[in-house]
Amino acid sequence: MAHSGAQGVVKERMEMMKDIASQMKALSQMIKGEREFDSDGVREAASVIADHARDIPMMFPEGSNEHPSEVADAVWERWSEFVALGELLGTRADALAEASESAGNATDVRPGFTEIGKTCLSCHQDFRVGG
Repeated sequence: MAHSGAQGVVKERMEMMKDIASQMKALSQMIKGEREFDSDGVREAASVIADHARDIPMMFPEGSNEHPSEVADAVWERWSEFVALGELLGTRADALAEASESAGNATDVRPGFTEIGKTCLSCHQDFRVGG
């Protein structure tokens, strides 16, 4: 429903964020033991997140916060901070993908997952309307 009426880059951005959320959900299910741990699955999910993180700057052209976008004006007012959070997301997702290579269980990847979640939360609090 939130995507209803979205077009162009706003729709693409919403779909990208929806995919990141989907990857985080799959990771969360493994971390919580609701789904069997799969190091390849962790690596794939983290890699998708990292790839999306690299696309963040081009997905937020100035003025692309028309309805139904939930982007706050702070994105453009504090652009360098916003871009730095996107870069941090990519770095943390890459680190999780790398950690998955030697992970034997969910406990081994929990810290990396937690750091990605903190980055998402920080960005949403500062740069999304309604947090």
